[in-house]
Amino acid sequence: MKKVNIFIPIEIKSRELDHSVLLALACLKQRFRIYIGSKISINKIIECKKDKNGIILYKSGLYEKDIKNYKKKLNHFCILDQEIGIANNISNDKSDLFIKSRVLKGTENLIDRYFVTNSFYKKKFFKNYALLRNKIKITGSP
Repeated sequence: MKKVNIFIPIEIKSRELDHSVLLALACLKQRFRIYIGSKISINKIIECKKDKNGIILYKSGLYEKDIKNYKKKLNHFCILDQEIGIANNISNDKSDLFIKSRVLKGTENLIDRYFVTNSFYKKKFFKNYALLRNKIKITGSP
């Protein structure tokens, strides 16, 4: 059976590399093939793919055309949002505004999974994105 590729683009190395490596190790144990790199390098690898195979773990929402471009080469577009959770000290009254900035309107149906750190954010996403309700999963925080 062909290995599934998982692509993990990194924007800010000091914030994202450590837990991306931990995630990659767990995925390797499950026999996935892992690619970790800058957004530019990950995009180049995906662009050169000849077959449709893989999952991208992006950090937040994108424009519709960008998600569709990924889905031409990949089976799943997933979001693993490192900017929400324990490191983000947002008051409850401002959290809805922050959540609304994470996914662009009209792209909810293109997102296959949205991974959040805790039930507080899961409830906030439920409230703001009805189309994502069955796609939101709690993963905890690395």
